[in-house]
Parts: sequence; C-alpha cells; structure tokens
Amino acid sequence: MSLRTKHLQRPTLHLGENAGMEDHGAIDDGAFSRGLGEKLSRLLAELPGPNGATWTHGLLAQAMTERGIPTTRPYVTMLCQGKRRNPTTRTLAAIAEILGVPMAYFFEDAVEDRINTELAELASLRSEGLHRLALRARGVSPLGLEQVERMLEYIRAAERLPPTSPEMPEQ
Repeated sequence: MSLRTKHLQRPTLHLGENAGMEDHGAIDDGAFSRGLGEKLSRLLAELPGPNGATWTHGLLAQAMTERGIPTTRPYVTMLCQGKRRNPTTRTLAAIAEILGVPMAYFFEDAVEDRINTELAELASLRSEGLHRLALRARGVSPLGLEQVERMLEYIRAAERLPPTSPEMPEQ
C-alpha cells in the first residue's frame, strides 16, 4: 500500500482512533484539497466558537497551539483560502476535534452532507428566534419543560404542522 493510498483510507476511521497518531505525513489529494478551504471556512463561520464567540482564524490557531500543534493565524487563513492544500493528518485531526466534527467530514460526502444538514438546522434555529425561546426556558423545571413541549405540539397541530420528528432527542 502506497503512502498516498494509506492517507486516503485513514479518514474512514473514527476521530477517536485518529487522535494521537504517530504518522504526521501530509495529505495531498487534489479533490480533497480543493474543498478543504471551503469546508473549513463554513465550519468556522457557522459553529459557535469558544464561549459562544465567533471562530476566527486566530482563535483556531491558538486552540491548535494549545493542543501541542503550533499553528499560526496566517496558516489557518491559507488553509481556508485553499492556498495551503496539504495539512498533516495530525493537523487535520486537531482541527476536526477542536470544531467537534469527525475527520471524515473533510473526505466523505455522506458525512459532509450530514454535518452540513446539522449546520443548516443550527443556522435555522438562530434565524428563527428560537434562541430567545431557549434562553427563556433556562432554569425551568423538567415538569415545566414537558408542559412547554406539550403546548408546542398543540400549537403545531393547530397550525397543521406535522408532529415533531421521532429522531428528536427526548429529555
């Protein structure tokens, strides 16, 4: 198995298995690198950063450096712009861990699609004002939250909306 083939197969592993890898080789695949900047930029723009702040190239570089992977803001900027196309597997695994996505997000279409759907849902929650509703629910007892859920289901039915998805987590 060539070194290049070895790197292309690695992303099928779970992030936990990739963490702390000894192999620090660069990933250099044209199809991967063309989309890396776009994918990384989307994650930084749409995921909440430390303490709810917006992610910046500098904050990501700082978080990586704190994890023992010295990184600079200009390097993260170049990754986002597609000017750097060969991060090491260690660097990519750290980015994925920091941003809370599986490393496979950068390689596998199905994983990318799932994460992008979740990002769209997150953006929808922010844009629909549900954040205000969530803030108002802070500190409400579990019984009170159950009552709010029942009221929302009643309102959904009255507005002829489908019931909430069974995939939604129950409290």
